[in-house]
Amino acid sequence: MIGASVILADPIFQGLAISLVAGEIVSLLISRMAVPVLYYTANHDEAASSPPSAAGGLTDWLDADWPIVKP
Repeated sequence: MIGASVILADPIFQGLAISLVAGEIVSLLISRMAVPVLYYTANHDEAASSPPSAAGGLTDWLDADWPIVKP
Protein backbone atom coordinates (compact mmCIF):
# COMPACT_ATOMS: atom_id res chain seq x y z
CA MET A 1 0.00 0.00 0.00
CA ILE A 2 2.90 2.33 0.64
CA GLY A 3 4.19 1.79 -2.89
CA ALA A 4 0.81 2.57 -4.40
CA SER A 5 0.34 5.58 -2.16
CA VAL A 6 3.44 7.17 -3.70
CA ILE A 7 1.76 7.42 -7.09
CA LEU A 8 -1.43 8.95 -5.67
CA ALA A 9 0.00 12.41 -6.38
CA ASP A 10 0.52 11.65 -10.08
CA PRO A 11 -2.55 12.76 -12.06
CA ILE A 12 -2.03 10.15 -14.79
CA PHE A 13 -1.73 7.12 -12.51
CA GLN A 14 -4.00 8.33 -9.71
CA GLY A 15 -6.90 6.06 -10.75
CA LEU A 16 -4.58 3.07 -10.85
CA ALA A 17 -3.20 3.92 -7.42
CA ILE A 18 -6.69 4.23 -5.93
CA SER A 19 -7.73 0.87 -7.34
CA LEU A 20 -4.51 -0.76 -6.10
CA VAL A 21 -4.88 0.59 -2.57
CA ALA A 22 -8.59 -0.25 -2.43
CA GLY A 23 -7.94 -3.77 -3.73
CA GLU A 24 -5.24 -4.37 -1.14
CA ILE A 25 -7.48 -3.15 1.67
CA VAL A 26 -10.44 -5.24 0.53
CA SER A 27 -8.33 -8.37 0.04
CA LEU A 28 -6.83 -7.90 3.51
CA LEU A 29 -10.26 -7.59 5.11
CA ILE A 30 -11.70 -10.54 3.19
CA SER A 31 -8.78 -12.78 4.05
CA ARG A 32 -8.92 -11.77 7.70
CA MET A 33 -12.62 -12.66 7.85
CA ALA A 34 -12.86 -15.59 5.42
CA VAL A 35 -9.91 -17.67 6.62
CA PRO A 36 -11.08 -17.99 10.26
CA VAL A 37 -14.66 -18.70 9.18
CA LEU A 38 -13.55 -21.39 6.73
CA TYR A 39 -11.20 -22.89 9.34
CA TYR A 40 -14.00 -22.96 11.91
CA THR A 41 -16.47 -24.58 9.53
CA ALA A 42 -13.94 -27.18 8.39
CA ASN A 43 -12.84 -28.13 11.91
CA HIS A 44 -16.09 -27.71 13.82
CA ASP A 45 -17.13 -30.99 15.41
CA GLU A 46 -20.71 -31.33 16.62
CA ALA A 47 -19.83 -34.02 19.15
CA ALA A 48 -17.16 -31.88 20.78
CA SER A 49 -19.53 -28.95 21.24
CA SER A 50 -22.30 -30.98 22.86
CA PRO A 51 -22.08 -31.85 26.56
CA PRO A 52 -21.31 -35.46 27.44
CA SER A 53 -24.34 -37.62 28.04
CA ALA A 54 -25.14 -39.12 31.42
CA ALA A 55 -25.02 -42.65 30.00
CA GLY A 56 -21.58 -42.29 28.46
CA GLY A 57 -18.79 -39.83 28.56
CA LEU A 58 -15.34 -40.07 30.06
CA THR A 59 -15.90 -43.32 31.97
CA ASP A 60 -16.88 -45.19 28.81
CA TRP A 61 -13.86 -43.77 27.06
CA LEU A 62 -11.53 -44.85 29.86
CA ASP A 63 -13.08 -48.33 30.06
CA ALA A 64 -12.78 -48.93 26.32
CA ASP A 65 -10.73 -51.88 25.11
CA TRP A 66 -7.48 -50.21 24.18
CA PRO A 67 -4.58 -52.14 22.68
CA ILE A 68 -2.48 -51.49 25.77
CA VAL A 69 -1.88 -53.64 28.83
CA LYS A 70 -4.09 -52.68 31.76
CA PRO A 71 -2.58 -53.10 35.24
